[in-house]
Amino acid sequence: MIDFFEEANKRKEDIIADIERLCEIPSVLDEATSNEGQPFGKPCREALDLMLSIGERDGFRSVNVDGYAGHIDIGEDEETFGILGHLDVVPCNEHGWNTDPYHVTIKDGKLYGRGVADDKGPLIAGYYAAKIIHELNLPVKMKTRIIFGCNEENGSKCMQYYFTKQPYPKMGFTPDAEFPVVYGEKAGVNFQMKGEIEKDNIIGIYSG
Repeated sequence: MIDFFEEANKRKEDIIADIERLCEIPSVLDEATSNEGQPFGKPCREALDLMLSIGERDGFRSVNVDGYAGHIDIGEDEETFGILGHLDVVPCNEHGWNTDPYHVTIKDGKLYGRGVADDKGPLIAGYYAAKIIHELNLPVKMKTRIIFGCNEENGSKCMQYYFTKQPYPKMGFTPDAEFPVVYGEKAGVNFQMKGEIEKDNIIGIYSG
């Protein structure tokens, strides 16, 4: 019987190194540097290029879809199992951080940094899970396609464009937020709050 925990531990340093490299890129929507090939700005394009290069480094086929999104194919089967994540992050309010948000800090066995939990860390975890299955030459029914966009935090225009150019996977999941699986959300709401506050360093607003 294969011990997948042990297999992941064998690659632990590589996994953390790839998360660190991705999290060093402040891939926030940057309309000032938005143009053809980088519709969400230069930092998002840098994160996309890095993720594509990780797949190429490991011998897999990487595809850039006009700077909106990309994917890495692991395996050669016709049918596709998708793992969908995103490389963009929300802007940082540094008042709420005890460490540099764009440098991964390891403390008490936990990783801290912008994107570690949403969604660069989970994306890399999904990638390595598929990579391990491939390296162990385990039987699979489909190839795995790691799909990653650059605009999830601002409306998912990345995926809207991507699927005009690429087919949908037969099935899949997203390693985002409450890992390991998020398959839907109850609802969404947009609103504005106005008022006077003494300081401009609010770091959290909570609702139920």
